[in-house]
Parts: sequence; structure tokens; C-alpha cells
Amino acid sequence: MILILDGTCGFCQQCALWLERRLRGSIVFRANQTVTDDELERWSLTRHNLAEAVCVVDGATTYQGARAVAAALGQCRACWPLIGRIIAFPGIAIVSEAIYRVVARNRHRLPGATCGIGQNPAGE
Repeated sequence: MILILDGTCGFCQQCALWLERRLRGSIVFRANQTVTDDELERWSLTRHNLAEAVCVVDGATTYQGARAVAAALGQCRACWPLIGRIIAFPGIAIVSEAIYRVVARNRHRLPGATCGIGQNPAGE
């Protein structure tokens, strides 16, 4: 499993460290700035996808936003896999994604500050 996050975001990096301390499985953490065009094509992702949300690649499946968080929690110890399944449960997933979007939009206000997610990378 590969988790792709904004490598320039302190908040994102703190979340990755939090996740890493709870892992029972294996996740490779990658900064979205290091993903190649070939990888994007292979994973059916775009630069826009990476700029908008955290992404997880699990084999041939990709997840974004709250679904990516749920997939990553599935690799953790204790109660976190259950919480991940709840986050991804139909009906709850809609609410989870809405909450994820609010957090993503306001990351600059959260501990760790500066975050490129949700910002237009090309300045368009």
C-alpha cells in the first residue's frame, strides 16, 4: 500500500507520523511532489487528484480523501481498522468525505500549518 500526501504540509506529515506509529501492516509514504507521470498513469490518478486530497494506492485500487484515510486505518493496530471500516460504510462515507473536505480546506489553520492540498498548484 502506498499513501501519497502533500510533502510540503506539516499537518499532513504529522498525520503520517501518527499513522506510522499505529501501523501493523505496511504502508509506503510518498510525497505527491515525487510521483512520476508514469506512476500517475499506472494508478489512474492526475496531478489534480494529488493536489486535492490524500491518495492511497492498494494494488490496482486507488482511494482518495476519506476513503484513502479509511484504507490506511485498515493497516493499523487496535480499533483503527474498525474505525476505517465505519468511515467507508455506505451512508457514513458521504459524511466522512464531507468532513474530510472541511479539514482539507482548513488545514492552514490546523497544527502544522502550511499545506498545498486544495491550493491550485499552477496558480490558474
